[in-house]
Amino acid sequence: MLNAILTKGNAWLTRLVAYPGDDEETLVIKKIWLSTGVAINLSAFSSSFWWYFGMGLKTIFIMELVYVGFYSILIALFLWLRRGTDWFVLATALFHIFFSFVGVCLHGGIFASAGLVFVGWGGGPVYLLLLQKNRKWATPVQLLFMVTVVVEVILQPILSPDPNMSPDDAIILFTGFFLIITLAVFLMLQYSIGQNAKIKQAETARIRELAEMKSRFYTNITHEFRTPLTVILGMADQIEAKPADHFRSGLGLIRQNGNRLLHLVNQMLNLSKLEAGAMPVHYVQGDIVPYLLSVIEPYQRLAEGKNSRIQLVDWPDNLELDFDPEKLESLLGNLLSNAIKHTPKGGEIEVKVGVAVNGQEGIDKALETIPDLIISDVMMPQKDGFELCQTLKKDFRTSHIPIILLTAKADLESKLKGLEHGADAYITKPFNSKELRTRVRKLIELRDALREKYRSMSEPVTEVPAIAGPDDEFFHNLMNAIAAHSGDEEFHVVHLCHKLGISRVQLFRKLKALTGNSASQFVRSYRLNKAKGLLTNTDLNISEIAFEVGFKDPAYFTRAFTREFGVAPSALRK
Repeated sequence: MLNAILTKGNAWLTRLVAYPGDDEETLVIKKIWLSTGVAINLSAFSSSFWWYFGMGLKTIFIMELVYVGFYSILIALFLWLRRGTDWFVLATALFHIFFSFVGVCLHGGIFASAGLVFVGWGGGPVYLLLLQKNRKWATPVQLLFMVTVVVEVILQPILSPDPNMSPDDAIILFTGFFLIITLAVFLMLQYSIGQNAKIKQAETARIRELAEMKSRFYTNITHEFRTPLTVILGMADQIEAKPADHFRSGLGLIRQNGNRLLHLVNQMLNLSKLEAGAMPVHYVQGDIVPYLLSVIEPYQRLAEGKNSRIQLVDWPDNLELDFDPEKLESLLGNLLSNAIKHTPKGGEIEVKVGVAVNGQEGIDKALETIPDLIISDVMMPQKDGFELCQTLKKDFRTSHIPIILLTAKADLESKLKGLEHGADAYITKPFNSKELRTRVRKLIELRDALREKYRSMSEPVTEVPAIAGPDDEFFHNLMNAIAAHSGDEEFHVVHLCHKLGISRVQLFRKLKALTGNSASQFVRSYRLNKAKGLLTNTDLNISEIAFEVGFKDPAYFTRAFTREFGVAPSALRK
């Protein structure tokens, strides 16, 4: 509970003082300056009444009101500007030295002034040394404080103690001020050292990540060389084989991919951009469809060279959005290059472009297409990411799909809300791409483990396990439907879909995701596993068992059984 409050408070304070361009060290200094300033100001304001009404020390009462007034103006100015922190720290240090000097002189010297000299020391050079990022003023301020102390000692013979403050009170207050100031300095020093250690740790991690990024950059960019080189060499072969057919178009593609190679070389020469943090994203706004078509065109010809075909599915006429042409070309190029490489001759590669403009449309598309994984923002019109997550997790058609929520909402309450609505992972922005990839990989591995669990359920069971969620409920209904019609050869996938109230496409994708098998494969596997049980546990002959599990042709049953288990039914009987 306390950690949650402190985390929220720290986040709120960061938002309050942050200014564009601030680094971590500057933010830490700002938060310390503001929080200590507010705390000291409130303490001075409340104690001023005790000085006046409790001890009758009017001079200290007036001085503290002046102190509160000056500090309040300084804080208000700081919150308005939110920059120039070093100057605010310097002004605070000089004010404390001046305040301490005047207070000591008005109250009869160092030992008779209730320890006000420590205000000058703790709030002056020590304060500046701890908080000023550029410490060039630390030595002059320390010398100034020492000069004021020397002057106070010189003036001691002519200074008169306040008659309202007894020597005993002065000693007690002197000790109290000393303890308070030293404790405050210790806490500030401890916090500052802790924060600086965190900053150094983060910087070390950033440098390590930068080194990894450089390594990945070289690996990826050398991999990207393969695609344009493959296109160039492929077109050269086609021109050589049929110069009349491919000469003009081939030269254009060779030039286009040659320029792509030149661009990749320039990227390698400009690797210094990585030192600034990462390769920046350069967004342009426009119609992405014609741009994508121009990127895909060279790969169309490359695919034709392998007797394959790239098919564009469900393409909109236009799609206006912000995109980075360079990054998109690299991404799509790698996807198409790998697809062409791994597609057998005569195969098809589908490229589909779609967009969901709000949360409700995202839900509709998920129910329609049954994707393998969903990565969603939280802030969306109509229905937000929480509602999208809850809706899809409660629907048995999509309950198996892992959902990752990406959001700028970093507070614990939002994270818990996302997890309670069924999110498999909740990642806050800005996020590390390595973390996202790891989360995706682990969720897919978990889905593979669940696939093995549900695949084993294709064997006949005497008891249906307790329903623990939408996926288990789906399998409960699925197994009941198959078991009730396992002996009916006319019972096909279309009838199973009708029983479950689901479309054929949705059933195919659901079962493929959960078991790795299509609906027809799953039904056949169930029937053959049931037949295996009958062979070992009953005296029915093979023809009777074939009819029992929905096979009218015993010979076909024997072939299917042998293909499934690697042994003939008759051999299993022996």
